[in-house]
Amino acid sequence: METDKLTIRELTIPEARDVYRKYLKNDFPPDELRPLVMIERSLKKKQYICYGIFSEDEMYGYGFFAFSEQCASRVYLLDYFAVRKDLRDQGIGSFFLSSIKDMLSVPGPVLVEVENPDFADDGEEQRLQEKRVQFYLRNGFTDTGITAWLFYVEYKILVLSAEIALTKDECKKAYRAVYEQMIGTAVAKKMLQIHE
Repeated sequence: METDKLTIRELTIPEARDVYRKYLKNDFPPDELRPLVMIERSLKKKQYICYGIFSEDEMYGYGFFAFSEQCASRVYLLDYFAVRKDLRDQGIGSFFLSSIKDMLSVPGPVLVEVENPDFADDGEEQRLQEKRVQFYLRNGFTDTGITAWLFYVEYKILVLSAEIALTKDECKKAYRAVYEQMIGTAVAKKMLQIHE
């Protein structure tokens, strides 16, 4: 795939709603999918931003980001990211990740949570989860050494640093702050545990 023909642009709320209904519901398991109303509320509060990857007017993939102002900068969480199933393994995902620093209007470190292969149910699931971790590492992310249990799923937390590098404590604080903003402090206390 010739990635020089790809563009990335911010999605409107109706476009983000359409992507959620058409793609997210198929690309992510139900236990990882937040209600659309929660995402729309964060978009309206200007605490969330959605991007589409396009070739002309055809959408090839998307990236949804939550963010919070932490550690004297904005810290992002790549909340949902996928390339259309029929277009995977063609460099589109790598193109998107390499463009993150340039496309975000306010620069800042980007956190991503990837299912922790140490908790996979079987060998095939573990292989897929390890492949996802390696994909992010190949594309400039580093392992923070932090893991999290969130809504019954275990994750590894990776980071793509901008001009401001985060300490491990700052990563934990920023990760928690993003979720408290999205799901509320009371729910976060019950459904989010951060480990080292």
